[in-house]
Amino acid sequence: MSKSICFRINTPHVVFENYEDEIVLINLDNGNYYSLADEAAAVLGFVEKGLTQDEILHEIFQKYLGKIEDIQSDINQFIERLQQEGLIISTEKIIVDNNHKHNAETEPILNSQKPVFAVPILNRYTDMQDLILLDPVHEVDESGWPNPKQTSANFKK
Repeated sequence: MSKSICFRINTPHVVFENYEDEIVLINLDNGNYYSLADEAAAVLGFVEKGLTQDEILHEIFQKYLGKIEDIQSDINQFIERLQQEGLIISTEKIIVDNNHKHNAETEPILNSQKPVFAVPILNRYTDMQDLILLDPVHEVDESGWPNPKQTSANFKK
């Protein structure tokens, strides 16, 4: 049994919706919203499944064609950017059976039907910050909307 770093979406501070060909995320702390498609959406999908960084790389190697070094560098930079924007946070994952652990250096299965890997892109939009930050959803407790935070104003004596 060992521990490994994985990531998770930074809920409840980040909400997201998966559309057919795009994932839209909103960071409720800063009012920015984001759009991810293609490789970027695939990476976030693996984050949502609780995969470690090595497991994410392994899955991408299996799904796309490209130089392992380039893919690894692009994925690492993309994950770092997601963390910098506050969209994902790192957490520990306990690995029980190391026999099934994926190695990021594993050569991908050759398949000419796979698409060529493209750099994942995180599109950030700031044009609605004021409106998003005014939304009353910010005044909720950890259980989420519609449960307001308990303050002294909420209690009547």
